[in-house]
Amino acid sequence: MAVQNFATGPDPTSSVTSRYHTRQIQRAPFVNVMGYSNAEADGLFDREFKELDRAKRAAMWVRVQQI
Repeated sequence: MAVQNFATGPDPTSSVTSRYHTRQIQRAPFVNVMGYSNAEADGLFDREFKELDRAKRAAMWVRVQQI
């Protein structure tokens, strides 16, 4: 889907969500320029950063990777 030649850091929210969320589809650098869209992934992106339980949040990211 995309080659990321830089580190995302300890929290994927700041760079992974912007590359794969449907609302980030646009012709600009460092966003979802490839036009990827998945409703389940979008829902996880919208909820994961609000989740306080680290285990639940980690499980959400595991699911994003499976998708």
